[in-house]
Amino acid sequence: MKHLLILSTLLPFLLTADELVRNGDFNALTPAGLPQAWDVRAKGVDTVEVKDGVLTVKSATPDGMVFLIQTDVPLKQGGAYLLRYQAEAPDGASYRVYLESMLQQDGKRSSRSFGAAWQQGKGGDFRQHQEFFTFPAPWQKPYLVLNVKGDK
Repeated sequence: MKHLLILSTLLPFLLTADELVRNGDFNALTPAGLPQAWDVRAKGVDTVEVKDGVLTVKSATPDGMVFLIQTDVPLKQGGAYLLRYQAEAPDGASYRVYLESMLQQDGKRSSRSFGAAWQQGKGGDFRQHQEFFTFPAPWQKPYLVLNVKGDK
């Protein structure tokens, strides 16, 4: 099984130190024990757990995908931001944390991602990740995605 432990933040870069991710430390939980402000998309055999502010995600199948999504991240068009998180995963585990946004133009819908490169686990040690980006106009409705793939 793949395991992914994540601590995440999305900070405005050169603006203020306010965190823009709601419940980014995963300490507020629903009655079902899932992180509040996050939409969990997983199959019944996949697991998402939180203990002491650390999120653990397990995909139960080789082709399985587990997603945690937070919508309506309050970014300003033209604003510069830093997406920063720590993740721990065993060797061979694949994960990514990224921001995605939508654009509706001329009747067509497009999406754009920031920081969506897949990361590979390195022996279970926490690794720091960060991505600087500028949120462009006229993109709208940004959302944050935590994604785990496979069962290693």
